[in-house]
Amino acid sequence: MRSAPGNGTTGPGAGPSGETPSERERGRYGPGIYVHFPFCVQRCGYCDFFVVLGGDDAREAYVEQLLREIDLAARSQDPRFDFSDATFQTLFFGGGTPSLLTPLQMETILTRLRSRFRFAEDAEITVECNPESATADRLRAYRELGVNRVSFGVQSLDREELRLLDRAHGAGDAARRMDDARRAGFSAVSLDLIYGLPGTAASTSGTPTEAEMRWLRTLESALALQPDHLSAYLLGLEPHVPLARKLKRGQVAELPGDEDSAAQYDTLRARTSANGLVQYEISNFARPGEESRHNQNYWLCGDYLGLGPSAHSHRRGVRWSNVKSLPGYRDALAKSVRPFDTEEVLDPQQRAEEWIFLGLRRTEGVPLPLITEWWGEGAVERLQAVPALEKWLEFDQPLAPGESRVRLAPEALFVSNTVFAECCEALGPVRGRGLVK
Repeated sequence: MRSAPGNGTTGPGAGPSGETPSERERGRYGPGIYVHFPFCVQRCGYCDFFVVLGGDDAREAYVEQLLREIDLAARSQDPRFDFSDATFQTLFFGGGTPSLLTPLQMETILTRLRSRFRFAEDAEITVECNPESATADRLRAYRELGVNRVSFGVQSLDREELRLLDRAHGAGDAARRMDDARRAGFSAVSLDLIYGLPGTAASTSGTPTEAEMRWLRTLESALALQPDHLSAYLLGLEPHVPLARKLKRGQVAELPGDEDSAAQYDTLRARTSANGLVQYEISNFARPGEESRHNQNYWLCGDYLGLGPSAHSHRRGVRWSNVKSLPGYRDALAKSVRPFDTEEVLDPQQRAEEWIFLGLRRTEGVPLPLITEWWGEGAVERLQAVPALEKWLEFDQPLAPGESRVRLAPEALFVSNTVFAECCEALGPVRGRGLVK
């Protein structure tokens, strides 16, 4: 196993005496609230999220429904779903296209949330924005309402790729919106990109093709905008989405293979680093101090409340989701019933494996005492004894209590799912103190 310099026994994961490692990790960034706004002006060809098309009247009706759900969530009588004792550290508006919310609608939602729940004074409040709807006036109004972080879903800065993805904005809109956000007073601005698009396989001749160069140009153009945060995701297509159907019919170029996608990922890591963005998660890069607190709470298995159709929640090992239907959501709330769809109580094995799957996504990795907490004494040594994991994992040295951690080696980041599965197989059934948490 590889060794990295030890961090000692103090650090960002340290907590009050008596806290378990998982309690220390889970409490670092959360809890958070996620609000799903499902409306879009058009459906993107790759999208599998719950989104609907609808005009001003439908959106206004939805805001009223959302207010009812906020009220019901705040009055929960079931301890499994009760957040009355929580102080929320983050609030995230996702979608869909949350930047379709008018300033008055945003103010109404924020006012209701703040009147029903407690928020930290420095709570991170993020709104996902599309360049075509996040006007300068709207961004300025959001900032005045207390929103302190915006995330622009640009996906590409190439005209042909935007057309391929069915995006509603143009290649130059991102730069204008970034400037508008800065002028509005936002100091935390994020961009989202997608790589591994059809037609970007490497040329067999050694001379880059035009399509292959698009990713590099998009990446360099995005970095030239000096975002505080950048997320870049490998394109994944569910069989039923329009772009997948076009691929099957041969109407668009083939997807690149794993080797070509890995090369694009390597370029991403190299260029973000050269531009001052530090990788803190498999797909996320940020200037120091601008990491997404909301998403880190997810990766640390923290508690979060999801509001809106299809939204998911988690509270102390209980996970539930809302109905994935706007009529179903409306009808439940009309009866003053919370719009739940599924509920799952995670068993100790599921919770422990989620710690590994999610925790190792972060470049900071997982504290070794957490592994011992769930899998018992000797668990770390079992990981070290697996030859197949030797090149994929790095351990802090010395292996001592405190902040020693295990993390993915850089070359393991692109094949992380395989590594996660091998880790769980090596660790086996849970048998430690985590069983009672």
